[in-house]
Amino acid sequence: MKKLFFLTISVLLLNSLIASGQKYNVGIKAGMNIIPLEKHELKGNLFNLGYHFGATAEYKVNNWFSVSAELLYTTRKKTYSLYDTSSFIETLSTNPLITMMGMDINDILDSIGDISNYVNDGVFSTTSGYTNLAYIKIPVLAKFNYKSVYFSVGPYVSFLVSDKTIEDYSQHVPLLESVTAFDTIPFFDLLVSGSFPAYKQAIRKEVKNDKNIRNIDVGVIADISYRINGKFTIGARYVQGLLNYRSPEIYKRDYISSLNFYFGYILDFSNKNESFF
Repeated sequence: MKKLFFLTISVLLLNSLIASGQKYNVGIKAGMNIIPLEKHELKGNLFNLGYHFGATAEYKVNNWFSVSAELLYTTRKKTYSLYDTSSFIETLSTNPLITMMGMDINDILDSIGDISNYVNDGVFSTTSGYTNLAYIKIPVLAKFNYKSVYFSVGPYVSFLVSDKTIEDYSQHVPLLESVTAFDTIPFFDLLVSGSFPAYKQAIRKEVKNDKNIRNIDVGVIADISYRINGKFTIGARYVQGLLNYRSPEIYKRDYISSLNFYFGYILDFSNKNESFF
């Protein structure tokens, strides 16, 4: 429904600009987004590819300055990792199965020795996920040109169209890996699966339309482009978001940013065949 709405708006905008005077031009553009991801401890900085496409419109103020607006469909990707540490003994003691069976965790420890004094009692949990995002982006740019070279800068607003998150949850329990005596405890596998569900195998879940992801993003754009024969455009731009894409946030200043490369084509409808886009 959102896509249909913005498509209708873009068609109406295109028709109105075509019917306007010689100072207006419209075009189409498409390109690639190079998106920085969170720094990986082993692999360093990682990047992901996205894409964008849409329509552009421009009003020429004079021979060296113009104002442009764009309507783009663009994709983004964000990653995150969360870490948590808890106590094996304390977590296991709260398992309802132990209470139901009349078992006491202290009695269990006494039967196999006070192992917590000799091995790591920690439970290390990791939650890792990535979120694919799609937006309708509307930049408004001031454009300065010298001959065929154009420099542009301005703000943008983006409206979230869709989001999909894939999240993996895993647990590392050194105590279970070090002590084999636990195998002698009745129903211990059932106890472990109830208290540490992601110990043997990571749990994966998929989330769509996450309420924690903001519906609106705002930011700034810096752009440089080159016109070829007044019809074709090649360019690069840096896009920097100013809002954390999640609320509540996972990281501080977790903005959406990317380096974009694109090409465009000018649809010239002016009577004098003047091309300034």
